Amino acid sequence: MDDETKRDIASDVAKANREVVSALEESHADLKADAGEAKRDLKSGLSEAKHDAETGLAETKRDVAQVVSEGAGAISEEMSRLRSELAGVMESVTRMGRDKVHAITHHDSVTQSLAAGEAAIDGLTKELRALEHDIAESTRRYPWRALGIAGCVGFLIGFLVRR
Repeated sequence: MDDETKRDIASDVAKANREVVSALEESHADLKADAGEAKRDLKSGLSEAKHDAETGLAETKRDVAQVVSEGAGAISEEMSRLRSELAGVMESVTRMGRDKVHAITHHDSVTQSLAAGEAAIDGLTKELRALEHDIAESTRRYPWRALGIAGCVGFLIGFLVRR
């Protein structure tokens, strides 16, 4: 091979290397953008899950008060229904978080965010279960108080609906 051919080959190799580096940099930037978007989606999903859990908790409190007024047998049935709903919500939230993160699991920061999110979901689940237990225990310990609260809530709802 002559020198001119070698220079042409070296020039072509250098050009190809620059194109590869440019493509890698562009791919890296796209991956960073995707990771940021996934992180925002995960935070949004966790925020929505927390809001849904808080809303669900408020609804659960109202439901428990109503059930107490209907009798102890109805409490057991309602608690079972609420447990299954809560399990379904938590499963959906967990599945949603895993699906969002699955696409970008190779990024450490997103993986750490997922772990933090799952830990938050686990903590929230424990808190909700403890609250559920506390409500059930309080209802068993003070049935007349629960009945009085349920009656007041029923009266208030009836008063508001009648208007």
